[in-house]
Amino acid sequence: GRPLDEIGEMPDPLELRAGPPPTQTIEEIARDLSEDYADGRGMDFVATGLAALDRLMCGGLFIGDLTVLAARTSQGKSSLAAWMGMHAARRGDGVLLVTREQHPKAYIQRLIAAEMGAEFRDVRTGKDHGRIQEALAALATQNVPLRISRAGSVRAIRNEHRDERLVVVDYLQMLHVDSGRDNYSLRIGKVVAGLKDLALEAECAVLLLSQINRQAETRRRSKDNDPQGLCCMPNLSELKESGTIEEHSDNVLLMYRPRFYGYDAELYGGSESVMVKVAKQRNGPTGLLADPAGENRWRSRVRVCLSQMAWSSDAGRGEGPGL
Repeated sequence: GRPLDEIGEMPDPLELRAGPPPTQTIEEIARDLSEDYADGRGMDFVATGLAALDRLMCGGLFIGDLTVLAARTSQGKSSLAAWMGMHAARRGDGVLLVTREQHPKAYIQRLIAAEMGAEFRDVRTGKDHGRIQEALAALATQNVPLRISRAGSVRAIRNEHRDERLVVVDYLQMLHVDSGRDNYSLRIGKVVAGLKDLALEAECAVLLLSQINRQAETRRRSKDNDPQGLCCMPNLSELKESGTIEEHSDNVLLMYRPRFYGYDAELYGGSESVMVKVAKQRNGPTGLLADPAGENRWRSRVRVCLSQMAWSSDAGRGEGPGL
């Protein structure tokens, strides 16, 4: 990609279109759909690797969709996104991981920690050097189709994209925002719209990480009245620049760690639990996914088992926790 100082202001997302024509006949659309269904899977998607989340999202992250993964700082969203990216890459799906927050080596260290079941800080300080070298050697020989980029704008991400099926952007508030006359919220909206446009025109799935504000922290209740700490679960309205993000995204996932707010992780099998709320899904149900048993490890000593699910009132299904 080009140096950031050569990128300049981001143009209107509509100027970036380079894919199929925006207008198609019903016969053309029907023919495309027929090809999509020919392999028995229906529409094309990239699996996240978390079985219950994939079920709730009808398979995973769909091509053409913009999915937002949001949380407060230090909740583990970067680790979860990197784990999803590695899972997709190991299944043969090309992945472009864009980060403006961390050095690429830090991402690899997080993945190595997850592989080893070790603490990230132990990997970063070189503890158990032998196992780290073995994990790195194994990773280097797997020929995993995952690239890490430092692109800082939608245009730069487009320039870096090479037909990868999944683009992970970490994170929205670190991307370049033009210095036009519009207020910051509208300018952020152009960035989000540009990433949605990328998903549609480049025919990939985009996973965009975002911060949320501190409002949830003001809702703490007595542990006797709310032992699970659900009062601190973030809401859509707490996304930073929430209106523009919610408007342009197809799906919004909100992460929450009860222990971060001082609630008891023993309620979830003794592990440092993580909860994921599908707060918006344009073409499917919403729901809350909890992790009491710990089947899928994606972060050092943080286990995510999405085997139990509390459905929201608009879920439209009756399977319940046994999904």
